[in-house]
Amino acid sequence: MRTTASLALICWNLLFISPSQAEVSEDVIKRVKADTFNHRLANVIYAIEQDDGWYVVSVYSQPFEAVGRFDPDAPKRWVARKQYGQGEQFSDRVDWADSADCPQLEGVLWSMTRIPVPMIRVPGLARPRPAQGTPPLLISTHSPVVTIWNAGELPGGAPSWLKLSSLGGELVEWGQMADENLAPCWGSERPTA
Repeated sequence: MRTTASLALICWNLLFISPSQAEVSEDVIKRVKADTFNHRLANVIYAIEQDDGWYVVSVYSQPFEAVGRFDPDAPKRWVARKQYGQGEQFSDRVDWADSADCPQLEGVLWSMTRIPVPMIRVPGLARPRPAQGTPPLLISTHSPVVTIWNAGELPGGAPSWLKLSSLGGELVEWGQMADENLAPCWGSERPTA
């Protein structure tokens, strides 16, 4: 019994505490958040962490033409930058996608708005899972980790900033769908402003 508990603790440490070259650090994200395209900060940032490293996608909203005043309902052009790396280091590779040439970029962004937001659980206060009748949720430790950093809105309308990460479920399914849909869109040429 004691050996099983020790083995479980070691596995927990390996899975959830050990730093990885595939993990996107908060320092990397701070640098990504500070980057601009055409003097604008990213509207959406998401990352996918895999065994061989990570990539971060920053999506910028651009007007299709020069606008004299801000019009939130004006059609948008979306430009996405995909940066690759391992650990704290960015690689030299950067890919770009532009909704002017890749309409699926806007579709991927729309689909992001449909990702269910998790319920907040407080140990001792949250409703426990029933002891019988509900099978445990199995999460693969070999799937990518998907994280989204984005502005949000609370049900009452108050603005919020959220970070959402998952090893499985709807968020990882969204990340895989985004990968598949945007695969033909990425290229090394930086879009013109």
